[in-house]
Amino acid sequence: MPDPLMVAVATAVAGKLAEGISDAGRTALASLSRFVRDKMRGDPKGAVALEAAQAQPDNAAIVEWLAIALDEACARDRAFRDELARLWTATRDGGVANTISGSVHGPVVQARDVHGDIRFGGAPGP
Repeated sequence: MPDPLMVAVATAVAGKLAEGISDAGRTALASLSRFVRDKMRGDPKGAVALEAAQAQPDNAAIVEWLAIALDEACARDRAFRDELARLWTATRDGGVANTISGSVHGPVVQARDVHGDIRFGGAPGP
């Protein structure tokens, strides 16, 4: 079973993350995808896994195959793993997407960074 980080990266690179993220998130995702593509270019098995995952991003088995290839690349190259983790963090930090679905009864807050209080109704606190 591949590292959960590699599964997340493989899912993103396969094309499943691009929907609903900000422009900054898309830019970060493009950098992550280029980085993975460049690394996999030197690994025939990894290159095939990447191509297959991008062609069939909804196929969990193929995306897991890419995650395993990424896991193996990380095991061979610590610098690759470190940079991959950094780029993944940038993708997640830049790609905030808030979604609400279904029936909502009552207050809702969608936010990324909140510095201070959020209050609903009632008297303000001291």
